[in-house]
Amino acid sequence: MPLDTTIISVAHVIQLAVAPVFCSLVLAAILAVLVNRLARIIDRTRMVESKMLKPESASLRGFRLNWMYCFIVPVASIGQSAYVRSLPC
Repeated sequence: MPLDTTIISVAHVIQLAVAPVFCSLVLAAILAVLVNRLARIIDRTRMVESKMLKPESASLRGFRLNWMYCFIVPVASIGQSAYVRSLPC
């Protein structure tokens, strides 16, 4: 009987010694995912910013204003998405 208790106690000590390693690996994986997402956000922001700084043509400006009028302004002023569906755009 003492042999079984010794094996169980050794197994418990091993579990206690290995558990922090797994926790630190999980924390490292979560941090890696968050760093990668932040890098993608920064890259996307830089791309959008560079596109915004480029001069645009008059037709593109008119296209954007048309979309803004047809969708953004009514939703912002009324607050109902049903109004957007009734627009002729």
